Amino acid sequence: MKKLTAVLLALVLLSGCAAVPGEVTEPLSQPSQPSLSETSAETSSETSAETSSGISAETPSVSLPEGAGLISLSSYTVRPGGYIVVTAQGAGGAFGFSDMFGVEREMTQTESGVYVCLVPVRASCEPGDYPLTIEGGGLSFYGVVTVEPRVFEQQTITFDDTVVAETINSKEANAEYYNKINALKYESVPEKLWEGGFVLPLRTKYTLSSSFGLLRTYIYTDGKKSDRHMGLDMAVTEGTPVYASNSGKVLFAGFLQLTGNTVLIEHGYGLKTWYYHMSEIYVSAGDMVEKERQIGAVGSTGFSTGPHLHFAASVNDINIDPEILLSAEPAL
Repeated sequence: MKKLTAVLLALVLLSGCAAVPGEVTEPLSQPSQPSLSETSAETSSETSAETSSGISAETPSVSLPEGAGLISLSSYTVRPGGYIVVTAQGAGGAFGFSDMFGVEREMTQTESGVYVCLVPVRASCEPGDYPLTIEGGGLSFYGVVTVEPRVFEQQTITFDDTVVAETINSKEANAEYYNKINALKYESVPEKLWEGGFVLPLRTKYTLSSSFGLLRTYIYTDGKKSDRHMGLDMAVTEGTPVYASNSGKVLFAGFLQLTGNTVLIEHGYGLKTWYYHMSEIYVSAGDMVEKERQIGAVGSTGFSTGPHLHFAASVNDINIDPEILLSAEPAL
């Protein structure tokens, strides 16, 4: 009888610690560098049942990975353009790990003592199962993350030859973007700066002219170029106010030949939002901005065919679908 009681007690304890959750174009003249398409730039996302991180709302019916009680994932399934949140409780200190795509990541401690890391999934990521092993801070974890299929739309746009020559086909424009922006992609504030959910940067009706992940072809007299559009193009009247999607630190505010009047905001833990082609800018690099503060006005500067706001989101250098970010606050 004592042995039976001990076995039952052990099963109860085990069940109690196993709860888990559920690419605008970059320097085309520098092919060895990551394209803006896959980092921080400009294009209707599919409608599907997703959570705030582009994750399937359905919890996979699989056995819980060893160590899930201490290191856990927000989900084990995710779609291209989404992200997962890795959390670690009871870690003995900060530590790094290689994510399921071989990218080095760092766990950062929050005010509550929990360590967190946002792991983005590129829009171009092939569907399949990706093993993830994490060891550090006295903890260990092994699991398999499933990237689900996602089909993106295609779009063809005709551009004025002069605009093309001064932007995407200009070595100077591409070099300027790379030199001023590339390092900022990796600049991360080790604390949560955002407050609540992210909001649309426009308060008026707009037309979504290009969606995230769109496979775009640009046509002009001397040829054509193709890339993946890594944001939302929100067509609206020039001069329309543009607001910060959430609180954060302005890392860049200025004119770039490629993207026009541009603002980049870091919201903490590498989570960023980008605002392109504006006619005016009302903030400066280094400013701490509050959620919904006006940061500029809609325009058509840089590589653009007409007044619109290109709104993008990224985790450091990898873009995520802004509509996913807008759908719910990241769960830390």
